[in-house]
Amino acid sequence: MMFLNQFARTSLPISIAAFLLTLFYSQLLSENLDLLRATINGSATLLIYNFSIHKEAFIASPKEFFKSHYYLGIIILTLLSMLVLIYSIRFIGALDYINYIHLLVLSLLYEGPKSFNIRKIPFLKPFIISYIWTMSCIAPYYYDYIIFPSPIFIIECFTFIFGLCLFFDYRDTEKDQYEDIKTFANVLDLKQIKKILFVLWGFSTIFAFIYFCFSYYLILMTLYHLIIIIKLKEDRPNWYYLLLVDGVIILRGLLLFYTA
Repeated sequence: MMFLNQFARTSLPISIAAFLLTLFYSQLLSENLDLLRATINGSATLLIYNFSIHKEAFIASPKEFFKSHYYLGIIILTLLSMLVLIYSIRFIGALDYINYIHLLVLSLLYEGPKSFNIRKIPFLKPFIISYIWTMSCIAPYYYDYIIFPSPIFIIECFTFIFGLCLFFDYRDTEKDQYEDIKTFANVLDLKQIKKILFVLWGFSTIFAFIYFCFSYYLILMTLYHLIIIIKLKEDRPNWYYLLLVDGVIILRGLLLFYTA
């Protein structure tokens, strides 16, 4: 279990999730595999999440941080991701620069100092994260005007990510209470959280069967998502969220192999 937790904390799973989800929506909405934006989203996700996960360990003891073989691997992985990101952004257009810059600013405000941290705004956390994922993974295929899709895709992507954010709100209940951050998980009990998750899952499932190509994989994916909701409880380890919950995004991304 320690290995699973350490692997999840490399941010590789969530980075792969961002990469695959971008490929899926690019194939679905533009009928092309957008490897450039997928690479940018994957590498940027790894950078931001590693900063978020490991900054406290670095601040607490910089010397021990650099002496650790595990953290040395994290540093190398993060630097490689940064190089890939710097190289990739050379090929994007003006609208992409505007989009990514405003998302970077939002991410920095989200992870910034306590006196300058927008997470302190009550109930805002899942909305910010859902907005960032939606604007990075799906919004570009709207301002590209390749084939202008229905706004329903934006709404569905946002609610899909929002539902997963509620899992992490529940995981972080004690930490958020300590930092005086008001979240849905702080004012609702597990039963109420699950009711919201079931509603969002139902919307996502109905949407998937209407707009995505039908396959047995689609059925298995929606069932997996449902099981993750049912099995949510108080004593779940961190890897449950970083691997199994984030795995819902990876499974959604793998739908690109079933997109006509």
